[in-house]
Amino acid sequence: MKKLTGFFFWTIVFLLLLLAADQMMMRVTFTGKGGSEMQAFYRDFRARLFRLIDAEPEPSVESVIGKAPPDKPAPAVKRAPGEPEPRYLYVDKYGELHFADRLEEVPAAYRRDAQPLSE
Repeated sequence: MKKLTGFFFWTIVFLLLLLAADQMMMRVTFTGKGGSEMQAFYRDFRARLFRLIDAEPEPSVESVIGKAPPDKPAPAVKRAPGEPEPRYLYVDKYGELHFADRLEEVPAAYRRDAQPLSE
């Protein structure tokens, strides 16, 4: 029983020390290059941890680049004579972004969803 009581006591002491360190990093303004950078890192790290708890999903690549609906082909880009052909952006099945200089360089499976890049 004495070991269990000691364990709970030191666990509470440890958690209180962590809480005190957290509050110090959030409320005290550090001066100097190292202190301010450390505090900025900690605040960013803490914000990311709390975002994980809130479970807000990160925006997908498709929503960011405005992917065309699958039933419509990618819009044709009209260009003046002599103007270079635009580059294309597409996402593969693994979610990785790829660039192509011409639409013909985009794999056939991804051509429908390829987006022309505007300059």
